[in-house]
Amino acid sequence: MENQVQETSQSFKNAAHWGAGQLRQAPISFAALLLMWLLWALLGSDSNQLLNQLGMSTSWQWGEPLLPTAGLTTANLRGALMSSLWLILLAIPAEKVLGSRKFLFFTSVLYLLSIPLSLALVEIFEHPNVEIGTESLLATTLLTPDFWIFGIAAVASGYRSLLWRRRIRLALFSISLTLLFYTGTIADIAIFSTVLVGTIWGEILRIRRSESSSLHSLLPGPWSLRETRIIVAIVMSVSALGPVIAGLNPLTDGPFSGSTRLIWTPAVSEERMHHLCRVDINSTGCQEALAQLQQHGFTPMLANLIPVILTLILALGLSRGRKAAWWLSVGAQIVTLAILLFQMKRLTSDATDIVGFFNIFKALVPWVIVLGLLLIFRRSFSISIEAAKVFRAIRAITLTFLGTALLWVFGAQLAAQAFHPHATFGLAIQELPMRYLPPTVGTVLNHHLFPHDPVGWALFEWTGTIFWLVTAVIMYRFLMGVANTQAETDRTLATQLLESGSGDHLSWMTIWDGNSYWFAPNKAGYVAYRLRNGVAISLGEPVTAAGSP
Repeated sequence: MENQVQETSQSFKNAAHWGAGQLRQAPISFAALLLMWLLWALLGSDSNQLLNQLGMSTSWQWGEPLLPTAGLTTANLRGALMSSLWLILLAIPAEKVLGSRKFLFFTSVLYLLSIPLSLALVEIFEHPNVEIGTESLLATTLLTPDFWIFGIAAVASGYRSLLWRRRIRLALFSISLTLLFYTGTIADIAIFSTVLVGTIWGEILRIRRSESSSLHSLLPGPWSLRETRIIVAIVMSVSALGPVIAGLNPLTDGPFSGSTRLIWTPAVSEERMHHLCRVDINSTGCQEALAQLQQHGFTPMLANLIPVILTLILALGLSRGRKAAWWLSVGAQIVTLAILLFQMKRLTSDATDIVGFFNIFKALVPWVIVLGLLLIFRRSFSISIEAAKVFRAIRAITLTFLGTALLWVFGAQLAAQAFHPHATFGLAIQELPMRYLPPTVGTVLNHHLFPHDPVGWALFEWTGTIFWLVTAVIMYRFLMGVANTQAETDRTLATQLLESGSGDHLSWMTIWDGNSYWFAPNKAGYVAYRLRNGVAISLGEPVTAAGSP
């Protein structure tokens, strides 16, 4: 008992010591975090009052003072939570790299530069002849610390190594562009502006600190194999998360936000749906009411997020260089583009003129970019997965589909009274494909059965959701597990021989992922190689075991 008390006391002391160290290294970031929550707690009961008192609206004119309060807090709890996350992930590491004095100086200058630039961009986007902006930007007010947090992280990236500099800047631009294109508020424009200014400033500081002044030393080097995989994975993840982020923001009105209504739609009452469907189950009103009602509640929300979950799993597979993840990702982009194009043509009445086609294409741009990147860098995803594992995954997914399909068909017949019209075997079969499509796709397709009690809704909503959740688990294990058991065994043996035998610092390249090995008799040594166009390319000198000639 006494030992447990001592261990607990020591744990608290270690935690306090760690927290004090963090506070000493980033006092300004922690002060900003505390001030943000203090202002929100004191004034956040009335969001409009908070915006009017502390925010900066687009009515600001050149020559007027810049209110420093616009970057101190947020107008709602969700914004405060997100800003806290960005402070922890971006501001605190930046202050550790820059030091508190430089951090404060750079942040102040970024604020003075980014606010006028952001408001100028708002005016450009809102110009009558520029139709890439939104109608809600002029009705919003800037009140968030996010823009200077992103900006200072961009500046600090200039003090990082090449690898982390690229990763940080890619993440900052990906997030800021996603927010700008999908939500399009003044805060998003401010974030993008500060990321752009901060990146340029950070690069200038890096060049000034560079020991070499030659042009070659200032140019970015080529991407490594791992960097390429991670970059493609990040871009694909962002394209999938964009509509979700936009759907969570009530002020969403960015240039890509038109595709958001293909992900989220307003709900109607169940009574309204029943009234319309009793009159005529094939009527447009009945079909639209059911389609909108499908989007309401936890299960439809989860079903709408399934494509995002699957995309993130595929992105993880891409980061590991899996060839199967590449094929599945290409197929997913093509299917997504086809579905979005089908939905847009059905929902867009002006798709026959140039403006209509431009609006359709604009919503497809993120997925077109991802598909292009996948095709350009296809050679970076060359790690194959054992055929036995592929067949096991296919078998598991097939059995899951058959199980959920039987659950729907026979469950609907057993609960026939829970549907309108009463469920029959034929109607259940006709409705079966609809159970595996995201609810948003149902907005443009006709249904054959309409649930009207809890049992019917449970079967209606959970059949496809269960299948896709199980499929997601199978895909994760399939893509993230060891791609080739024999290859992993050979690499482990090669590592042991390298650690105990000959080899120099370059020999460690022989145990990289994707290598194949030829072992000498009695495991006396090995040669690592890769196959390219049917040719075995050696990756270094032979490595011999200890005591081998």
